[in-house]
Amino acid sequence: MKTHANIKSFREQMGLSQEELALKVGYKDRSSIAKIEAGLVDLTQSKIVAFASALCVSPAELMGISAEPPGNLLPIPKKISDNCRRPSVEEGYAHILRGLISYHERMTMGDIPQKDFYLDALKFALTCVEKSNGCGAE
Repeated sequence: MKTHANIKSFREQMGLSQEELALKVGYKDRSSIAKIEAGLVDLTQSKIVAFASALCVSPAELMGISAEPPGNLLPIPKKISDNCRRPSVEEGYAHILRGLISYHERMTMGDIPQKDFYLDALKFALTCVEKSNGCGAE
């Protein structure tokens, strides 16, 4: 796979729009990304590094080069910045549950008794996810 196809593939895997990627690598709008992904633009070495950083991969991976060294050469280092760490499934669930709890605590439901039950269930689910044991039978 060529670099331009890899850029599109990694961007889609991360769930980024062309606009979001453009802003991360210093372009003004999505049209530059569209041209790059179509293979119409050659990238400088510094832009390859910028794209790799924004897409949380090494420049070698972005260009489709194996990081495995031939013979006794040292491997190509793969530097991923801290902001590229992908959240775990539990962290994702916890984030969603916190959002639901916050939303339902703010909304007014009048004297509907199910509101308290619903909030208690959400808070219990959040506790289970945070403990990472699912609160099931052990």
